[in-house]
Amino acid sequence: MVKRWARLLCVTSLLLLPLPARAEAPAVPYLASEALANPALVTAWLRKNAPIADKRNAALMHDYGVKEARRKAWSSAAKGLGDSAVLFPSPRTLDAYADAQVHFMGALRDARGRGAQSRERDLRTFEGLYRAALASDDVLSVLSAQERRQIEAKAQCIANYLRRQVGAGSCAPLKNYGIKR
Repeated sequence: MVKRWARLLCVTSLLLLPLPARAEAPAVPYLASEALANPALVTAWLRKNAPIADKRNAALMHDYGVKEARRKAWSSAAKGLGDSAVLFPSPRTLDAYADAQVHFMGALRDARGRGAQSRERDLRTFEGLYRAALASDDVLSVLSAQERRQIEAKAQCIANYLRRQVGAGSCAPLKNYGIKR
C-alpha cells in the first residue's frame, strides 16, 4: 500500500512539472463581429493581420456558409459566413455575409414585426458590410471589376434608400430584406 502511494505521488509530481514550451505560431486576433460593418476597422485589421490570418479555417467556414445559403438556410449561412469573416474578412466573404444577413434579418423582421427604428439600424449595418467588402478589396485586390461594381451597387442603393432619394426599385438587398416600395 505504501509503495502504491509513493508511486502515485511520484507520478503526480511529474504531471505537475511544467512542460517545455512548444514553439507555436503567434495567435492571430479575431476581428470582432461588431467591427465587420466598419470599413476602417476591417482595413486596419487586414493590413496588420492578413499574412498570418487563419485562412484555412476561414475557408472552411465560408464554404459551409455558402452551402447553407444555397439551401436558403439563412441563419446557418449567416453564422458560417460571419465566423469566416472574423477569422479573415475577405471581400467575397463579407459580401456573402451581408447577403445572408439581409435575408435572415428580413425573415426575422417579418416574423417579429420589427419597427422602423430597427429597420434603419439593420440597413445601416448591411450598407456597412458591403462597404467593408469594398474596403477589404482595397487591401487584398481580389475582386473582378464586375464583382466590385455589383457590391458598390448594393451599398449605394441602400444608402440612397436611407437618404430617401429612391424607393426599393431594383435594389436586391432591399427586396430581400422585405422592403417593397
